[in-house]
Amino acid sequence: MGQVIDISLATGHPVPADVQAKIVAALEISSGNAAEGIRVPMLANEASMGIGTDSIDGDVMTGQITLTTKFVTDQVHPTRTDALRFIHAYGDSMAPTLNSGDVLLVDTGIKEVKIDGIYVLRAHERLFVKRVRQRMDGLFEVSSDNPTHKTVDVLNGDHEVAVIGRVVWAWNGHGM
Repeated sequence: MGQVIDISLATGHPVPADVQAKIVAALEISSGNAAEGIRVPMLANEASMGIGTDSIDGDVMTGQITLTTKFVTDQVHPTRTDALRFIHAYGDSMAPTLNSGDVLLVDTGIKEVKIDGIYVLRAHERLFVKRVRQRMDGLFEVSSDNPTHKTVDVLNGDHEVAVIGRVVWAWNGHGM
């Protein structure tokens, strides 16, 4: 296994030790070359599981984490491996599914909601992590998982919301 990096350095926010341990257990974090696995950029962007976080235009990389090819093939199933990005998420609106400080693996090749899931969304120049599901009437509903946060919005065309990507894995170690 290659060099282990302190992932809290990527955004300046601490990542709990148990989350870092799960990352190390699930991945081969390496400073080696691309032949050892699939190199995924860690972005400076953070997404909020709450009121939103200002977004940074473009992909500003703070580092890379190399995932094993087996892990990506068996667990992640991305649209394209070069569309994968790591970001940090903060807030409690998605608890207990996601916790503040979790590192999210996002498939940015997904730009529209075709299946229900957890997505990174941009609205009002802010990034959000929310559950999106299609209702029986064809409209999309955006909600939080935390029962104390009754955030539910219906996307009916009145809001300008862009899908940045779908969360495909989170370290807390849960597949999405």
